[in-house]
Amino acid sequence: MPEILTVSKILGDAWREVKATSGDTEGHHSRRVFADSDRSVVVGLRNPGGLVDLTFAIERKLARQYTFVSESKGFKVDVETKKGSKNVVVRVALTHTGFADLFSTLATDVVKHFLAAASDSEAAITLCDRLEHWRRFAEKTGKEGLSLNEQTGLFGELLFLEKLLNADFDPLSILRCWHGPLRANQDFGFGCVAVEVKTSISNTPNIVTVSNVRQLDGTGVSHLFLYHVSLDRREGSGATLPDLISELLVKIGKGNCSVTDLFYERLSHLHYLEEQKHLYECHGYTERFHNFYRVESGFPRIVESDLRDGVNEARYIIDLGVAAEHKVEFDQVISEIPES
Repeated sequence: MPEILTVSKILGDAWREVKATSGDTEGHHSRRVFADSDRSVVVGLRNPGGLVDLTFAIERKLARQYTFVSESKGFKVDVETKKGSKNVVVRVALTHTGFADLFSTLATDVVKHFLAAASDSEAAITLCDRLEHWRRFAEKTGKEGLSLNEQTGLFGELLFLEKLLNADFDPLSILRCWHGPLRANQDFGFGCVAVEVKTSISNTPNIVTVSNVRQLDGTGVSHLFLYHVSLDRREGSGATLPDLISELLVKIGKGNCSVTDLFYERLSHLHYLEEQKHLYECHGYTERFHNFYRVESGFPRIVESDLRDGVNEARYIIDLGVAAEHKVEFDQVISEIPES
């Protein structure tokens, strides 16, 4: 699979070249990229307006099997058929300059997966799936970025990631174990060990919300831990979300493209885009305190087996002030994590 950073640079350079050569000339201007690939990818720009686009060629018979996104916040998709051609052109076009950063990331992701597909059929379905992914992303997050709760939760997960890196865990291994972005029941899974992260910025820091009954349910693992971190959030003070991400990039090794790409991929699943980091640079976080808990018998929680017939899900709030006897040290947590 092409590296994200390589794909991003090639696309960015191509769009800049098209813009430079087209100047103010009206019409649509384009050029093919990744010419050494059997699959056609073309970057374009339309004047006046300077809105960019990206086109993919796929076989007509394959295109008929899938329903492509037609329009979303910030971009639209058109499927164009040319008479006498066995291919159709799927054009993905930016529709609003406010979504330019998002579109750049979308383009990099879609091209990377399209080129890496093992067959033309897989490339077509991958194109359809990735565009649908970005439609959902744009509708949920768009140019506004992450909500306050999402920012805070991500900061907490990154703090735990940093603790693992400082404890000399292999960066690639722990990034693969970061399951929160993949909507797993717990944020980190290390085989028989799982860790759920809870982050609070409220004036009642020991109060945390459990959003589903499986988060603190240890079914299927030998050891389940809760990492709770209380933060102070202030404008112009403390480490910002982009600050922490930059520090982690240094720790995992900026020169290691496979690790860096996986890190950015996990962040994108959580709807954090590097191109939108300016949205998060005003407010910083300072740690007030943190605690680790062993989630076991007697810990204040609701698990799936506690639900009465007809109750399929529950969201609840717990006071960790009553869980002092379950506190453990970080060394105890990492001693349970199996070697990769």
